This record gives sequence, C-alpha cells and structure tokens, in this order.
Amino acid sequence: MLQNSSFEGRAIRYLLFDLGDTLWTKNTRNWKALEAAGNQRASTLLAQFFPTPSSGPESGQKLREARGNAIMQALQAQNEISPCTPDIMRTACQQIGYPLPTDEQTIALFEALRMRLPESRKLDDDALSTLHTLKQRGYQIGIVTNRQEGGRLFFEDLSKLGLLEAIHPDHVIVSCDYGLRKPHPAIFRALLETMGASPAETIMIGDNIYADVVGAKRLKLQAIWKPPPERLQAFQQQYPDRPLQLNELADFVGRYEAKKYSLSSYNEIKPFMQPDAMIERVSELLHLLPETE
Repeated sequence: MLQNSSFEGRAIRYLLFDLGDTLWTKNTRNWKALEAAGNQRASTLLAQFFPTPSSGPESGQKLREARGNAIMQALQAQNEISPCTPDIMRTACQQIGYPLPTDEQTIALFEALRMRLPESRKLDDDALSTLHTLKQRGYQIGIVTNRQEGGRLFFEDLSKLGLLEAIHPDHVIVSCDYGLRKPHPAIFRALLETMGASPAETIMIGDNIYADVVGAKRLKLQAIWKPPPERLQAFQQQYPDRPLQLNELADFVGRYEAKKYSLSSYNEIKPFMQPDAMIERVSELLHLLPETE
C-alpha cells in the first residue's frame, strides 16, 4: 500500500468502484469455452441473416475479432464517447464481408457474442466481504464502469454475483447505457447526483489511471488506484533497482494507457494522474478508511 495523503479525519461517505480488474478478473478457466459457444451462436445467426458461402463455422470468431477491432477504433477516435452497438456491429460485418445488417440484426449478433458475467468473470476473493464491511461502516457504495455490454442482463448478472446485496442498483452506472465513458465528467456527476454525494465526500477506486484516476481528480474527487498486476510487473522489470514510488508508477502506466488509446492530450491530463493511494487488494481499503462519522 502506498499513500500520498491520509484519509483519517476526512468526511468521506461515498465510495465509487470500477469493476474490471478492480472487483473482478477474467475467469480464464471458462473463457475459451464461453467464447466458442458465443461464436457458434453468432455463426448460426449470420447463416440465417446472410445465407452465403462465407457464413461458415468460423464466421462467428471472425465477427468477434472484427467487433473488437471496431470498438478499439471507435475508442481511439473518441475515447469518452461510448461506441454505439449497431454502428459497431455494422462496421464489424462489413469488415468480414457481409452486407449491412438491420438494427435488430446488429443487436441479435451482439447479444449472441455476449459472455455472461457469473461464468466469465471471477470476483476477487476479498471483494464481497470488503464491500459489506465498508457498508457496515456507513459508506454508501456505487459503481461507475466502462463497458460495451449493459442493460437488463448486466444487472441480472451483478445480482447473481452478489454485488447488489452491497450496492443499490440505482447506484450503478454503465457507460454503454449512459452514452459517455469515464473519464468524461458527466458520467461521474450523474452518479454523484443520484447518490446525493458531493466530490469532497467521495473517493473513486479503480485500476485505470486515465479513466478512474484522471476522471476523479478532474472533479476533485479523491482517487485510490489498484494498478493491473501486469503493469506493476512491467515497471519493476524495467526499473529493478528503483524503490517503488507512487508518482513514478502512475506516470509509467499513464503513458502506456495514453499510447493504447492514442491520446494526444497527455500533457493536459498529466496533472490529474496522481492518485491519493495505491492498493493491490481491495481489502486494503479497510486499513485506509475508518468508520464514517
């Protein structure tokens, strides 16, 4: 655990969490099988929608890959705008040689590729217990997450995972449903307004320097960073003899994220990249955050 500041004595009452690589990770044991099942569903639909020789058993896999490419291209063009699902699927279909699908067909194809969360994600072993303890300490908890898959099925899956026992569903905001992505200030403001929270009373906890830390600090929220283990390992491999400093690690990972998303405004966001603390496990929050007053 590394800290730039202390949370003792501060009137913190609201905690916002990211999801991926913050409260859960991919379930690698099931991932390939779930992908294959989704690819098969998509292949079947493509054959129904476009009965051509190209609609073979590999078409679903090609569609998944093209969808991923289309999403990344959209994010690199406008990172704070949530890609429109019909547009993404039309682009993906074109990339693999299919005619333009209707809106209904794009949604059906997108949903065919969806992997449900209880099978495809694994909650950190300390996630639920930490959330319940924080709730018992008097904190109100919300989720603000960048995802391309939301809607009713997403909330069903959160319930199955047990997350909605600690978090009211009204306190969950998903980028694809809202239309904007972190770090856009509007998505944070929308959740703060729903929860009745002010920035001075709120901490954001997430794994992404750009989306979570920059997004929070722009609005004067405090930020606790849970860096992805692979980025922490990359820093330590590049600087094996250097003591770990929070500001240096944040800058290292921030530059990686800026390159990944083709951000041209790195110097503009750099002043907002420094988290108030870093954790490697969510249960470390219990040592950082006292009972609320």
